[in-house]
Amino acid sequence: MKRTTSISLIGVIILGLIIYASLFKTPTWEGISQSGEWKVAITEDEQSKGTYFGQLYYNGDVERDRLELIRLDYKVDGQSVEGKYLKEQIDVVVQDTLQFAEFDERPQSDSTVQLSLDWKDGQELKQETILLKEQ
Repeated sequence: MKRTTSISLIGVIILGLIIYASLFKTPTWEGISQSGEWKVAITEDEQSKGTYFGQLYYNGDVERDRLELIRLDYKVDGQSVEGKYLKEQIDVVVQDTLQFAEFDERPQSDSTVQLSLDWKDGQELKQETILLKEQ
């Protein structure tokens, strides 16, 4: 009887922790390009609540000094969003991670969020559109 009560109590505590964590966790939006070479994440800054950062990660195998990001277009519900750092025409070499924007508002749960990018690996110009999903 005591053993059953203890097991039930542990189960209730674990369930409570899971519910608490899911209610108070900061949502993130993530997406991977169709080619698998790019990953995007929009996350809240842990130090400055209410500020969100867009980060772009390169997962491909092109040498970093040959990789050039030409244009980014971040859209929420079909509308281009301008955030701090975000520019339509950019010209940077991506090392591993590029923080591409800072926002004061996060997308709503039912929003359609996407990032389009034009980039070069050497001489070839490529285009990708990444659809982000709330995690």
